Amino acid sequence: MSDQQDSVVTNGVPVIEKSSESCVSDIPLGETKQLAQVAKLQQKDIYSSPLVNGGVVEHTQPNSESESDGEDKPPRSPGLEGPQGDPLSGASVPLKLSDVSLAPAEQLWCTSRDQAVKLRMAETGPGSEAPMTVHQMFLKTVKIYGDLPAAVASKKEGQWVTLNWREYYQQCRAAAKSFLKLGLERYHGVGILGFNSPEWFISDIGCILAGGFAAGIYTTNSPEACQYVADNCEANVLVVENHKQLLKILQIKDQLPHLKAIVQYKDELQQKLPNLYTWAEFMKLGEEVSDELLDAVVDSQRANQCCTLIYTSGTTGNPKGVMLSHDNITWTSNAAGAMTGLQHGVECVVSYLPLSHVAAQVNDMWIAMRFAGATYFADPDALKGSLGTTLKEVRPTSFLGVPRVWEKMQEKMKAIGAKSSGMKKRVADWAKSIGLQVSYSAMNGENLVPWGFMLANNLVFKKVRWAMGLDRCKNCLTGAAPITKETLEYFMSLSLPLYELYGMSESTGPHTISWENNFKIMSCGKVVVGCQTKLDKPDEDGNGEICFWGRHVFMGYLNEPEKTEEALDQEGWLHSGDLGKHDKDNFLFITGRIKELIITAGGENIPPVPIEDAVKAEIAIISNAMLLGDKLKFLSMMLTLKCVVDDNGEPTDELTPESVAFCQQHGVTATKASEIIASKEPAIYKAIQEGIERVNAKATSNAQRVQNCVSDIPLGETKQLAQVAKLQQKDIYSSPLVNGGVVEHTQPNSESESDGEDKDSQETAAVEPAVITPSSIPEATAKPHRSPGLEGPQGDPFSGASVPLKLSDVSLAPAEQLWCTSRDQAVKLRMAETGPGSEAPMTVHQMFLKTVKIYGDLPAVASKKEGQWVTLNWREYYQQCRAAAKSFLKLGLERYHGVGILGFNSPEWFISDIGCILAGGFAAGIYTTNSPEACQYVADNCEANVLVVENHKQLLKILQIKDQLPHLKAIVQYKDELQQKLPNLYTWAEFMKLGEEVSDELLDAVVDSQRANQCCTLIYTSGTTGNPKGVMLSHDNITWTSNAAGAMTGLQHGVECVVSYLPLSHVAAQVNDMWIAMRFAGATYFADPDALKGSLGTTLKEVRPTSFLGVPRVWEKMQEKMKAIGAKSSGMKKRVADWAKSIGLQVSYSAMNGENLVPWGFMLANNLVFKKVRWAMGLDRCKNCLTGAAPITKETLEYFMSLSLPLYELYGMSESTGPHTISWENNFKIMSCGKVVVGCQTKLDKPDEDGNGEICFWGRHVFMGYLNEPEKTEEALDQEGWLHSGDLGKHDKDNFLFITGRIKELIITAGGGENIPPVPIEDAVKAEIAIISNAMLLGDKLKFLSMMLTLKCVVDDNGEPTDELTPESVAFCQQHGVTATKASEIIASKEPAIYKAIQEGIERVNAKATSNAQRVQKWVILDRDFSISGGELGPTMKLKRGVVVKMFQEKINEIYGMAQE
Repeated sequence: MSDQQDSVVTNGVPVIEKSSESCVSDIPLGETKQLAQVAKLQQKDIYSSPLVNGGVVEHTQPNSESESDGEDKPPRSPGLEGPQGDPLSGASVPLKLSDVSLAPAEQLWCTSRDQAVKLRMAETGPGSEAPMTVHQMFLKTVKIYGDLPAAVASKKEGQWVTLNWREYYQQCRAAAKSFLKLGLERYHGVGILGFNSPEWFISDIGCILAGGFAAGIYTTNSPEACQYVADNCEANVLVVENHKQLLKILQIKDQLPHLKAIVQYKDELQQKLPNLYTWAEFMKLGEEVSDELLDAVVDSQRANQCCTLIYTSGTTGNPKGVMLSHDNITWTSNAAGAMTGLQHGVECVVSYLPLSHVAAQVNDMWIAMRFAGATYFADPDALKGSLGTTLKEVRPTSFLGVPRVWEKMQEKMKAIGAKSSGMKKRVADWAKSIGLQVSYSAMNGENLVPWGFMLANNLVFKKVRWAMGLDRCKNCLTGAAPITKETLEYFMSLSLPLYELYGMSESTGPHTISWENNFKIMSCGKVVVGCQTKLDKPDEDGNGEICFWGRHVFMGYLNEPEKTEEALDQEGWLHSGDLGKHDKDNFLFITGRIKELIITAGGENIPPVPIEDAVKAEIAIISNAMLLGDKLKFLSMMLTLKCVVDDNGEPTDELTPESVAFCQQHGVTATKASEIIASKEPAIYKAIQEGIERVNAKATSNAQRVQNCVSDIPLGETKQLAQVAKLQQKDIYSSPLVNGGVVEHTQPNSESESDGEDKDSQETAAVEPAVITPSSIPEATAKPHRSPGLEGPQGDPFSGASVPLKLSDVSLAPAEQLWCTSRDQAVKLRMAETGPGSEAPMTVHQMFLKTVKIYGDLPAVASKKEGQWVTLNWREYYQQCRAAAKSFLKLGLERYHGVGILGFNSPEWFISDIGCILAGGFAAGIYTTNSPEACQYVADNCEANVLVVENHKQLLKILQIKDQLPHLKAIVQYKDELQQKLPNLYTWAEFMKLGEEVSDELLDAVVDSQRANQCCTLIYTSGTTGNPKGVMLSHDNITWTSNAAGAMTGLQHGVECVVSYLPLSHVAAQVNDMWIAMRFAGATYFADPDALKGSLGTTLKEVRPTSFLGVPRVWEKMQEKMKAIGAKSSGMKKRVADWAKSIGLQVSYSAMNGENLVPWGFMLANNLVFKKVRWAMGLDRCKNCLTGAAPITKETLEYFMSLSLPLYELYGMSESTGPHTISWENNFKIMSCGKVVVGCQTKLDKPDEDGNGEICFWGRHVFMGYLNEPEKTEEALDQEGWLHSGDLGKHDKDNFLFITGRIKELIITAGGGENIPPVPIEDAVKAEIAIISNAMLLGDKLKFLSMMLTLKCVVDDNGEPTDELTPESVAFCQQHGVTATKASEIIASKEPAIYKAIQEGIERVNAKATSNAQRVQKWVILDRDFSISGGELGPTMKLKRGVVVKMFQEKINEIYGMAQE
């Protein structure tokens, strides 16, 4: 490779041209109120809508006109309606392309304050997301998470005082108005000089909203340095913390021509001066400034304009003002979080590093805003010792420490460890050797967990993390300066690896990131997704200058065109000045800095940092090392010794304990640095020289050897720099398992552990891992609001519960094969080696407990009692499930025996199901439509010890068969009063009290004995071809599938809600309503039992779910009802609706095809029709309108597409734990059931010439086997373990799956033996003839095809079809001159006009047939429509063909008998 050749990680970077033209429409700006955006668990929201090929879409202001919500909302649906006068109502968030607007721009960079830049947009994928302003990002978070603690929590008089997101937003607006009142001019600065605080944040964001540039100033700056920054940004206002900082400004204010006011945000003013305000006075100044004026300023801002200035440290001259755009901040915040999957609304960080530095600002303020995290402000003396106390109070989920912070922690822990007894020290050393081994194994992707790790974790690692306040921390981050290998390995040895980041102010912080299971020691990680790295002019070893490309690259240096051109090349690449290289896995390693390179007199280029780090690692007494030798004959080095830091952060003369120990090892009793330096203590100087020689021995050339060193500098503790952090852990659902092996699970130590608080305030550190006992750790202070703790005291069921955060917690039962049919057997899991499918297995209890620990206070389940919603939160729900489990044990539930549940969806159904699983049984739902005999079969097959029934009606079924159930021990009725008291028959209240005497220890023992590869649930098939089969689902089937299905579409934690109404005995409803809701902490609202008889609509309008699953017949019924209402509309309304629907269908097809073309008039149609329809349906918040479990017609799909409400099809089976393929927003195709769940595989077996083959499944969702049915299991699973679905399908070029038939349903005619799939023909008939409700094709082993038809009739309150025609059917009759209103009137007389219309419809379908054999020759209309109660339809309204054939065999004989005659 030549010197001039560039090494690029990702190629092809198009620069998207931005047009200054705008899309304008004559829409009267949105009639409806702002609706709550409590969005899909990781929905595709404003942060992920692609921009149309670089075009500019004009942003318009939404209308604040309000509409009534209608019914009272349940607790989960707060609304955020945005009444008039509320600034939330007028704010704009770009949910669609039409909301995106950019300012005209000529090039990728600029240096003038009022210019804009082109964005480095990707055409598709990461980097193509729609740009947005800071205000739009802020408002989105406020609308969804308004009541959660915001990025502002500070201590006042020892208590944490918190603003929620709504209050925070209001205060930022108030500050913005005050800045406007003070005369802040557009594109002028507000300088902020002070320690981190809520006022710092509010000043920064308020300035941005008011159209200014926020500019942080380091508190250590001299008055002259402050003057330079304030003058450079033309600051109109300076915000200072206290009198100390104010004095600096008063010295220079006369040299600041643009300065109009000063605000002091802490302490009382020591003197009153003109235009000097307290914070309280400042916040009141803008009260008379109108919302309209502020909104006009906010709405004039564009994402490609500057909003913030970050000033460089000025080490080589005056600081440079790094101009960051709105898009720099909003895109980077999202990209950095998305890369590691941050969770919304649960993160918390501690802010203590200088907010003037880009790392702290992006981490503490902007990422926290994007992901609704809470920021807790440390005390100003954090780095003097109080940081440890704050960490132990807050217990952050992410912690960013510059290397010196981690080194100080390391030094203090080692010092404490040095004082430990011999035994404790040996145990600690043994544990650390295990920890280092495990961390290296995880780093290398081997995930080998040696014997003893769990013991080391319980004895040492957990206690150390707790004592440091990092027990909840999943991201321990380091950056902003090099860190030594010694420090990295030290924390790896504590099973607490540090993840390195790398970036610059000019890259808005992070350019590369490391995270759990994606890190390498001494590497700064992988490039942020959506960005690119180029190594410019690499040498023969691959070292080149690191160059950046992406939407994080800054706009330019303010008023510094020459320096901007030095940093950005002609193509727009940012040159970092750092040298680096990539390894084979694309991890980046920094190897030096061009400007820091030492060029010796001999001409050799020597990077100083590796040599300096090697010396510090080799010689324990050395604190800092600086290499010298540029343009000199040889290398020398200046050294400092490790000394204690005082309360002001200044190094003292007193040696640290580690330094004292080093001296003692060499026979020296010195305790002060001056004692060593003054006498040049021979033993210590010799030890240092020997260390230098060991480093020299590893040098690659003589020129790189240190020839001389001096340690006459007694101090030298450098200031700490900030760095970028990421907030989100990879949690229990994403730690890979070692190649399918079994890792032994042991019970975590249940000793009660206090958070602790170290009283030595001189340094920030935790306790050395020298077997710490709880008694050695004092109690911590009270926790802030955001950190509930869940510490797990003895006696609390949380304390003994195990959640596999690491591989060591994973245990599987021994297994011989991938399937089994015996109740007590386990199976091998279909584990992937890496990536999706490799996640650590877990039990249902572990998944449940994780959700409870994080989201314990959020709503879990809600049902109506006497017209009011009654809610259990996740903590209460968990406790009730445990109580039910104890009661099941009390009743004698045996391991691997069933609990049958027979009733409509309710909290009691869920609690019975989960309680049974916790107690070691098999939960088995039984359809409420089952006959007593069918109930008996299920209960007998699962050897049910307990049956849980809803009411007396279901109880009667069980009483008829209980004597035939030898394993049955008890019956529980969960609704209504008992009509008779019988032995072993309990009410729900009695049942829940039964287990009160069962100990937590007994239940915990049962729970802990469960393994992820064992069965926990039985799903019984509908039994259309014989007795139902008991589909055995393992814990892993449920927990993995729930996570995979949610992760595929990016569900958001803690904000989802669903309505439960489909039978929970069916896998689709159970996975959607119970398991996915548990995995993502969603709330499940239970519909009334008469949901499908009419009340479902009312429930939807009350709950307004974020996701709704409807079987096709539900959507068809909605369609019929809306069409009936539309038929009664006036001519004008009907024309408007038809026009709107034509626009909606066009837009939906455009989105489906990835074109995203928005025609003129769409916004008007949306306001006039679509929004109102969604509101009326209760689906205004619904991002996922799902359909599955049976085929749906193209007509119905297109109907909802025309309402801009596309339905997303799913496909799967009970045997695949529900979904195998999924469609979702911008990833759907009409008549396709979507793409395979990530981590699973599809095989088309024996495909024909058109690509149609039997659909086979592989993945961790594939069931264990059929209970006690080895032969049927072998029919379903082939020898390799593939599940054969019996369905036929094919893939298109984009890997969307299309179902083309079912093998068992194929009609093979007697004539030519042609295979004919019935569903497409049936669907075509129903689409062609509006009066037809159901159609069933006949002709198997017969000479031709015929069809049985039913007419669309009104359904009564019991779900029974009546004789009365639906309005749509009546309208059909009227169109053909017939006045009939009943089906019987048509059938009895064989009404000629209707029969003729049906025949003509059949002929139109026949005209499209691919062969004569596929033409329908005869048809007959049945007397009544199909129904569940009639037996023709299954629980999900799927046609039971075999049953229908038996029911109407005489009619079928008649059809074919007539044909023969």
